[in-house]
Amino acid sequence: LSATVVPSNLLPTLEVDAQNLQGYARTFLEGLPPIHYNVFVYIISFFRECLLFQQSNQLTTAKLARICVSCLVSGNQMDESKQANQRRSGMQLLMVHFLESSLI
Repeated sequence: LSATVVPSNLLPTLEVDAQNLQGYARTFLEGLPPIHYNVFVYIISFFRECLLFQQSNQLTTAKLARICVSCLVSGNQMDESKQANQRRSGMQLLMVHFLESSLI
């Protein structure tokens, strides 16, 4: 892909919490372009398989969520502003949700 898997316009602009997580996750998935959606689902599925072996690979959902955000969202862009950090934190919560739920 010529761009990050998760376009910056899909990053959370509001705080993501337990009450709006499910709705935001659905909106997020619906907003992904088809090729990005396919790549996203494939990678999340792969990471879910990795979590099945967390005793031996010592991966946790939180670690994988951080990896997802740094690779799928940020790419080479490392904006350290307060707003960017808040958006990344919200995206990490979404990634944890995708890794732990059967939404996709």
